[in-house]
Amino acid sequence: RWGIDKICAYASEQSGVEVRIERFRLSPLLDLDLQGVVATNPDTLLAVRHCLVDLDFGHILRGNIGVEAIDLEEGAFHSRDFIATTQLQGRVGQFHLAAGNLDLKEKIVHLSSVALHNSTVDIAMLDTTVVDTADSNPLPWRVLIDDILLTRSSVVFHQPGDSLRVGGEIDTLRLTDGDVNLAEGRYSVVRAEMLCPCLQYDQPYKPLTDGLDYNHLKASDVNLIVESLLYVEEGTRVSARILQGQAREQSGLELCGLSGSLQLDEQQMTVSYLSLATPHSHLSGDVQLSWTALTENAGGYMTASLKAAVAKTDVALFVPAYADYLPKNGLTADLSLSGNVDTLHVDAQHLLIEPMLAARAKGTLYHLLDPARLSADLKWEAESFDLSELHKMLNLPSSVRLP
Repeated sequence: RWGIDKICAYASEQSGVEVRIERFRLSPLLDLDLQGVVATNPDTLLAVRHCLVDLDFGHILRGNIGVEAIDLEEGAFHSRDFIATTQLQGRVGQFHLAAGNLDLKEKIVHLSSVALHNSTVDIAMLDTTVVDTADSNPLPWRVLIDDILLTRSSVVFHQPGDSLRVGGEIDTLRLTDGDVNLAEGRYSVVRAEMLCPCLQYDQPYKPLTDGLDYNHLKASDVNLIVESLLYVEEGTRVSARILQGQAREQSGLELCGLSGSLQLDEQQMTVSYLSLATPHSHLSGDVQLSWTALTENAGGYMTASLKAAVAKTDVALFVPAYADYLPKNGLTADLSLSGNVDTLHVDAQHLLIEPMLAARAKGTLYHLLDPARLSADLKWEAESFDLSELHKMLNLPSSVRLP
């Protein structure tokens, strides 16, 4: 018992939390086999049935602890108030950590690899208007991780008040060169690769809509490769460079190609070098918008420069109210947009609606989200071809003939 007390006292002093161990065994090869490990402060932060640690005690004299490997089995964790604006909790099936180094003076952990299998992770952002973050006690640690592998596990992210949920069931998630700065609330990875059978983005207090519902997205067969991924807690800032993306959304939209650079925060989003493809459509360009530009009578502003060749089936998912009025062969466009959903300025340098017409247009659209008030003030230069399809789209009587 004397050995257990010494280990617990040392771990408690260095970590700032109370550590308890039921049993331990030290092998001649310095494998530390721990049973019933619990860390509290004062609530339970970590409880693990079995923990195997391979240590290099020679580093202790230099103020470091060399960790060859740590293996955990069957445990639970909760960050409590160690991160000022975020709480992490979940269940551990199997956890493996290899070849790391702990600098106690600088409070930096450098790990070679981390693997998590058959586990659950719940990440909840705290409402700073309710929680006094000045009294919280965030860990002043920085964790550098060369390789992170998550398999057969689930991850869920919550905004305050459960106003936003993002999560899914993950087959494989590999992160390269991770940097977790708990003191600054800054998290980054150089590269991320994910295979995910189910991924959801849900704003539960928003009403359901037909077609592609931006507030209730659910995708399957997700395949994503991202570089330079950054998340900063302050301002909920996210940036990433997407190299590859495929998914099938529950509305019927199938994404077979996605790339581009993304920057977003609580106020706006910027997408550069966008390339998006479905089996029948393709879209490329640049977009910058404030989120309020997508809400009626909320102001906000957006600009976009787009080149698109889109099929009727894909367009109908975005504007289901106009599905009966869309050309069956879709459309090709090269256009610039600016404004918001109340007043949108359009400059279409090229517009082709096969087999009906080719055109150029410039002007303004009004009330895009209200079919009853939708109107336009546009100047056209058009060349018509076969307009019989337009006759069907507008459901004109047979007495009306189009040239």
